[in-house]
Amino acid sequence: MAIWNLGSINIDHVYRLDRLPGPGETLASTGHSLGLGGKGANQSIAAARAGAMTHHLGAIGAGDDWVIERLRHAGVCPAAIRQLDAEVTGHAIILLDARAENMIVIHPGANTALKAADIAAALTGIGPRDTLLIQNETNGQTDAARIARRAGARVIYSAAPFAVEADSLPEGKFTDPDVTADGSQRAEVPLLTLETLWLCTGTLCNLACATCYIESSPTNDALVYLTAEHA
Repeated sequence: MAIWNLGSINIDHVYRLDRLPGPGETLASTGHSLGLGGKGANQSIAAARAGAMTHHLGAIGAGDDWVIERLRHAGVCPAAIRQLDAEVTGHAIILLDARAENMIVIHPGANTALKAADIAAALTGIGPRDTLLIQNETNGQTDAARIARRAGARVIYSAAPFAVEADSLPEGKFTDPDVTADGSQRAEVPLLTLETLWLCTGTLCNLACATCYIESSPTNDALVYLTAEHA
């Protein structure tokens, strides 16, 4: 029983500043650190530390052997990581200010340069008792999921970072709260014994992502409520 993780591998450059720069402004950092990151690599390390046999599937550029060694040292099997001469390792430029606010630019690099044949070759050993983990910082997720399902493995999709194109949703899908796009009545569950439903409309998060489904900020912990009268 093993985890096979098709996931991103990034080199994180973290620059500390007193404040974040404005448009067109140049600031000198007060500190710099370099580390291994990427949602995929982080998940593989977490799975290995939890005791799971973990295979990481991914790609990096040539010359970054320390990345593979860091994963191996954490207990991750890196045999399925390709080193691509024509690509650079994915990396993130992270600006972090004194209040823990940040700005991040990511270059996917080799993370999105995997070929279908590479993914198929890497998954030849996956079996019915195994789990495939995929997320949104690589290419080839659909191919990998199909291979895993044919092998009888479980597939877990970590939808991060979340992204959706507006034109990918059918026209009229969410325009009517009572009727679906095909004219069917929407299902509903009336509030009977529950008197008040509290809803969290924010999170104490230090990011404010345009695609986040809730309003995120370091200070927003707002709560609203819905009573049976308004349901």
